[in-house]
Amino acid sequence: NSPSPEAERAILNKTTVERLKDRRLWFGTESNPDDPHSQNEDLGDNAMKASAYGIKNLKVILAKLPEWTKEPNEGYEDLDNMYGQLTSQFGRYMGHVAKNIGGIYENPKTVEEAGKIYENVPAATQKEAMDFLDVQLFTTPTWLLDEGILKNIDGNPVQVIAGLQETTLTRIISNHTLFKLISAEAEDGATAYKVSDLFNDMNTVVFRELKSNQAVDVYRRNLQKMYVEKLIALVKPPAPVDPAAAALAGGRRAGGAPRDADKELTDVVSVAKAQLKAINAMIKASSSTDSMTQYHLQDLSDRITETLNPKG
Repeated sequence: NSPSPEAERAILNKTTVERLKDRRLWFGTESNPDDPHSQNEDLGDNAMKASAYGIKNLKVILAKLPEWTKEPNEGYEDLDNMYGQLTSQFGRYMGHVAKNIGGIYENPKTVEEAGKIYENVPAATQKEAMDFLDVQLFTTPTWLLDEGILKNIDGNPVQVIAGLQETTLTRIISNHTLFKLISAEAEDGATAYKVSDLFNDMNTVVFRELKSNQAVDVYRRNLQKMYVEKLIALVKPPAPVDPAAAALAGGRRAGGAPRDADKELTDVVSVAKAQLKAINAMIKASSSTDSMTQYHLQDLSDRITETLNPKG
């Protein structure tokens, strides 16, 4: 028996600190928007590996959906609903992975515990996340486009893919994520996954066809348009933002201060402009003979030029 509540608290704290040396006993809040350790419906200690297993399961389920949702004398409402659930789960996996990019681990500690509370996700892990998104999302996941399902639920394949890709692009190509990457470089130096690393990877992934002068299909054209529009949105003057909503959307550090900044006063706009110029140079160097690809690339070039050199 402990002699007092204070003494009992010290004993319990010492026991807790000792047990937390086993990483399996770590518990997160599921509420930190920047910590990939804290995510609901997330399994394992590597979102890329766990999500890859999850996608294998989704592929098995997709093949069986028409059979498993079929009811005599009924329509296809159950199939429509369950296909929506399946694509939502796929999107959830993408979110688990994308949270690693610009991620910041939060490890709550008492003053008796050694180590840092906040720590940037290692560069190798962020690169692993980018490689996963390249393979599983930005390279069109055509396995989701089961014609036997889509033709019975009035599903639009272009919208299915664009919706999933747009959500992840919105998270990655955002003021919040880019500012975290810029801050991480200031904190970790050469070992950081820098904002320049992100864009080197993104430009390679999104505009892969341009280097080999290949035709760009409709899914990839949409991806490229969405990517360019995200960059343009960073460069154009921002619309007024509700401060309370901005604080809620941004991550929070010790003391409750949001880890975000006015993009006009950071390198975010500078970097976005540089990427638009680099993309425009790639477009002008491309010599694809496919008509739709030519129309698409000219449109992108026009959008970029109007953004960087507005006529008005």
